[in-house]
Amino acid sequence: MAKTRVLVDTFHLLNALTGIRSYTVEMCKGLERLDHPEFEFFFAPDWKRVNDSTLLKGRQGILGKIINHLLYFVWKQIVLPLKILVKGVDIIITPDYLLPYFKFGASSITVFHDTFYWEMPRNYNPIWRRYFLFSVRKGLNKKSIIFADSAHSKERIEQVIVPRQPVEVVYLSPPKIDHTLNEPSLLADLELSKPYKYFLHVGVFDKRKNLELLVESFHSFASKPGRELYKLVLVGSKAVTYFHDSYSAVSKLIDKYKLDDKVIRPGFISKEMLSTLYHNAFGYIFPSLEEGFGIPSLEAMNSKIPVIVSDQPALVEVSNGAALVFQRHNKQDLVKKMEMLEEEGLRNDLVSKGLERASFFSEENFISQILSHLNRKA
Repeated sequence: MAKTRVLVDTFHLLNALTGIRSYTVEMCKGLERLDHPEFEFFFAPDWKRVNDSTLLKGRQGILGKIINHLLYFVWKQIVLPLKILVKGVDIIITPDYLLPYFKFGASSITVFHDTFYWEMPRNYNPIWRRYFLFSVRKGLNKKSIIFADSAHSKERIEQVIVPRQPVEVVYLSPPKIDHTLNEPSLLADLELSKPYKYFLHVGVFDKRKNLELLVESFHSFASKPGRELYKLVLVGSKAVTYFHDSYSAVSKLIDKYKLDDKVIRPGFISKEMLSTLYHNAFGYIFPSLEEGFGIPSLEAMNSKIPVIVSDQPALVEVSNGAALVFQRHNKQDLVKKMEMLEEEGLRNDLVSKGLERASFFSEENFISQILSHLNRKA
């Protein structure tokens, strides 16, 4: 009996930098390991090669953006349909929202990581946004289903997609932080020394990440007597586009409060440095205004450090009682939660709960969910 042929589109790994990249990589790794009796998996283009490429990653000039968008269109609407036709694909999976218009009878699964394109129009180039939303609608049909990262995302997706499509929650497995790479001597390069007393945030300087409030809260927290050793480490680069970026605003706050020696911005870092920062952090803070899932909170829990998240619904859903929660617009509330992490008993309790919660988001559960839905489409 012939196997069901499943094509996973990975072209977006050429420029994906955040959660969508992690989702796709973890999906590809899990599916690639399978020797399944009913399914044959293809990855186009080669996911490892495009993931390692630096060709289209980072900020692009106007010409670079035009080329990027043209390549994306050609891939989605010409190359992918041809691959579906030539390879006799039965199911196509696109982890980046957009399905090709023409699928030649193939069933389809696409992944929505959030609904920001619909709900935050000011954060996007209006021409690109119009094309994007048109293409999302055009790519969906009666043989399509949507994967949502969380129940919160599912609820939002069902509100913005008309006519309605089947939406299923598929919890992803976050990338594993390799703690064998922990090398405390690396922290000296960031002027961090023992006893390590730094709060950590990992992510691009995007407006929705609420990093301005985090810097202001840290200033209030660290200004009190006895907290001279505390620092804040903001790992990540500027946002890919001007519409999203908050780096300049964060820099102005750092200058205003004279925090140059307290707030550390290392940009993109090595795997060794990331592992070391997670392993030795005093606490992780995730102050985001909007998220579809929130991978770093689970990376922190797996790293045995206590976590603080905003009351954004997806973050609360994912942490599920294993993190302290603050009101996302309330600086005083965040300062209070930061102060609570100084209590040793509470820290130990959060670490224990965090490890238990993070174990739920395993690769086995992730791939099992995907296979369950593939079986329904086959």
